[in-house]
Parts: sequence; C-alpha cells; structure tokens
Amino acid sequence: MNIIIREFTNSEAEEISKVAYLSRSHTYKGIISEEEISRRNHQAYNPDAIRQILDYPQYTILFIAILEGNIVGFVQPGIYNYWDEKTIDPSKAQISRIYLHPDYKKRGIGGSLLNEAQNWIKNQGFKEYVLFVHHKNLNAIGFYQHLGFVEQPENRDEDQLCMYKQIF
Repeated sequence: MNIIIREFTNSEAEEISKVAYLSRSHTYKGIISEEEISRRNHQAYNPDAIRQILDYPQYTILFIAILEGNIVGFVQPGIYNYWDEKTIDPSKAQISRIYLHPDYKKRGIGGSLLNEAQNWIKNQGFKEYVLFVHHKNLNAIGFYQHLGFVEQPENRDEDQLCMYKQIF
C-alpha cells in the first residue's frame, strides 16, 4: 500500500468535502442526529469552508492522504482556535480536523496523517498539542489513546473530550 501524504490544493476541496461528509455520517450515526450531522457538514465541511483554510497559511495547513489515486483522508493541524480572534492562542497547537473515508479505516492511514500533522506542529516549535473528540466516539478515543494521547479532564465540555499529546 503506497499512501501519499501532501498539502491539499484549492482544486481538491470538493473531494475533501465528500470525504468529510462520508466519514462524519458514518462515525456519528447513532451519536448525533442525522439533521445535526447534515447541518454541521454543510456549515464547516462544504468546499468553500475547506478552501478558506488557504486564507490562514500562517496558522494552519491541511494534509491529504491519497491512496490508489483517491483522497481517502485529511488532517488539519494549526494554531489553537486560529479562526477566532477572541480565543486564538498562539502558544498552543491543535488538530482541528481529521477524517478518513469509512472504507479506508484500519489501514494505518490515520496514524500516517497524524504523524505528518505532528511533524508540522513540531516544526512550528510546539512541544504538545490538543484535539477534541466527541465523548461517545469511542473508536476515535481508543485510536488516540493508542497513539499516546491523554485526556485533559479540565477542558471537557458537554459533548467533547479534550486530549493532548506531548512531542519529544
């Protein structure tokens, strides 16, 4: 299996949006209502929203995983809350998004994407980073724990767990 991981380009926003939609619909079925999944997909994962990532090159980047000529996943590392002037924290890094096409899970692609994201974060000078995961998304929580992430209980909210990982 030859996975290619590289930065996305503007022309790939449609395909990334489709991967996000498929992944979120599969992952959150039974956890979040279909209407809420659809609303969030349309709001945050439409092609224009994906393209807006290119507007913040000083704060974030999006890496895609390509297998057999298809985009099968993506990850977005960046500065904590880069999209919100009120809560941005340039002293912290976070993974804002990571999604895999449901047909390509359990193949090492998610780990490869996170490794690429972690290298980017480390090259930006950070020693740790966080991500947020729905507290009922047990598969993702287990995946992150397997990769060395630890829950930060003080940053938990109603639906989300905050997990962090130190970089050595």
